[in-house]
Amino acid sequence: MQEMRTGAIVGAIGGVLLGVIDAGFSLLRSADAPASALGVLGLVALTPLGSALFWGSYAIDALFGDLVSFLGESREIRLGLMVVGLGAFSAFYTYLGGLSAVVRT
Repeated sequence: MQEMRTGAIVGAIGGVLLGVIDAGFSLLRSADAPASALGVLGLVALTPLGSALFWGSYAIDALFGDLVSFLGESREIRLGLMVVGLGAFSAFYTYLGGLSAVVRT
């Protein structure tokens, strides 16, 4: 039951994002094209990042659920905290130079 509810939440979020992106592209044809274009570009740029962070957190919770259970009782809370944590780690790692900070070739 919990997995069905999580799947429904993911589907709803995906549907809303697709609707917003579609509305943004239709605004590109209107008079406010430059402002709309920046909004659509922001959505298109951030949607894959958010998706990657979510599915990474979902995989961690699915594989190591008992080890990350200290983050919270609810799966949604654990996923939210892991998305924020992975995002912070990703931002810090990118700031340091990504793989170029680790691998010198």
